[in-house]
Amino acid sequence: DQQVVPPPPQTDNQPIEGQPVAPPAAANTDAPREEDKQAAAPSQAPSKNEKRKTEQASEQRKNKERLSAEGREHAKRATVYLRVTLADGTQVSGSGFFGCKEAPNIVLTNAHVVGMLAPESARPQSVEVVVNSGEANEWKTAARVLGVDRSSDLAVLDIGNTPPQPVPEPLTVKSADNLRELDEVYVFGFPLGERLGKEISMR
Repeated sequence: DQQVVPPPPQTDNQPIEGQPVAPPAAANTDAPREEDKQAAAPSQAPSKNEKRKTEQASEQRKNKERLSAEGREHAKRATVYLRVTLADGTQVSGSGFFGCKEAPNIVLTNAHVVGMLAPESARPQSVEVVVNSGEANEWKTAARVLGVDRSSDLAVLDIGNTPPQPVPEPLTVKSADNLRELDEVYVFGFPLGERLGKEISMR
């Protein structure tokens, strides 16, 4: 009789010749990946301490940007009331301020206040500068127009080198390039002349 020898056992999971090969098991794509778990995890809400620190930092920033009492008084002292008699004799008024540390006798105002915004406009007949308007230490002096920049609606006045009293400390003029929407802006002056009183108004 012919002896049949069985095939050797397979130790490496290789298919036996002549036997059908089973397809590989499909990968389980439904199982979430670790990075997906992390991405899907909800972010933690800030703690009370973190909220408090954020609020304190915001308040400190606002306080730093606010005008101090010292700065307010400085601006009020440097702001002047102007009475102008235009070239045609019309009397008008406006606001200005001492704004040149290198030349303390210089007052800055708008070109339209002195009637010189329009091209070919004539110089005013007179300009009177009122310092500390409406207060016990009020004083007045005459000024002349040094020049105007109509594109900026700016006029430069000069009260001379011998004012009747010491002039207030001038304000520092800075660029407005860094101003943004919602920045706090303070306005000093006499928007309605003497109809609101002779004292300076602040908004």
